[in-house]
Amino acid sequence: MITVKEIPQDNLNIVELPIDEIRPNPYQQRKYFDFYSLNKLTESIKKFGVIQPITVRIVNGKSYELVAGERRLRASRAAGLKTIPAVFVDADEEESSILSFIENLQRKNLSYIEEAEGYKSLMDDFGMGVDEISASTGVSKCLITNRLKILELPEEALKIISENSLDESYVKAVLKIPDKDLRVKAISDIVEQDMTVKKAEDHVDKILFSMRFSNQGQKVKTVLSDMKLFTNSIKQTVETVRNAGIMAYYDITDTGESIDINIRVKYPEGVEK
Repeated sequence: MITVKEIPQDNLNIVELPIDEIRPNPYQQRKYFDFYSLNKLTESIKKFGVIQPITVRIVNGKSYELVAGERRLRASRAAGLKTIPAVFVDADEEESSILSFIENLQRKNLSYIEEAEGYKSLMDDFGMGVDEISASTGVSKCLITNRLKILELPEEALKIISENSLDESYVKAVLKIPDKDLRVKAISDIVEQDMTVKKAEDHVDKILFSMRFSNQGQKVKTVLSDMKLFTNSIKQTVETVRNAGIMAYYDITDTGESIDINIRVKYPEGVEK
C-alpha cells in the first residue's frame, strides 16, 4: 500500500508560481470539463482570486508539475492570471497519480467511465492490484471490479455512452451481452429510442433470447453438415461385420425430409435365436 505524505494545514508553505511554468499532470483521469461550471469558476477567480491553492510537485529538481487542481489552473488561465497560489507536495510519479485521482473521486468530478479508466491506469502504469487500489483510494474492491468491467465494452459503445451521459444502469444491462457488435447495437438502440432502464433491460433480454435461439439453430446445422460422416460410419461398421463372416446389409434412403436407415444382420449359424 502506498502512503502519501500529508501536509499539516497550519504549516502550508504557499507560494505564487507562474502559471505558464506548471506542467499538466500526465495522469489526469478527468477528460471532460463542464464549460458552464468552469466559466463560473473563472468569473469567481476574477472577483475573489484563487481561494484554495493548487498542489504541485517538483520534477527533476527544476520544473513544476500539477498534482491536484486542474479546474483551478484552467480557470485561472481563462481569468488572465499570470501566477497562481500553490503548495508543494513530496510525491513521486505514482503518488502524484493517486493524489490526483483521490481528489477527483472526493469531489465527484469523474464520470464512471473516467473512474474506471483511472483504476485501469493505476494497474497498467504502476502494476497496482485491486486490493492495493482499494487500500489507497478507500473505494471498495467490489466497486472497483464492477467499474473495470465497463471497459470491456467496445470503444464505439463507450463513446456513445459518454456523449449521451448514459446512466450506469443501462451499461450494467448491456454487459450481459457477450457479443461486442451486439453490445454496440444495444447501446445505439437505447440512445436512439430514448429507452427507460426497464425497456433497456427488456431489450437486452430479447437480444439474449435471440442469441440462444441462433446458437441452437447453428448446432442443428452442424449436426446436419456432419450427417455424411454419420452415414459413412454406419457403412464402415456394417463392412466390419461382413469381414467377420456375418451377413449384414444396410439401406440408406434420403426422402428429402428425413434419412431412413435400415440395417439387417443375419444370425450366424449355431447362434441361439
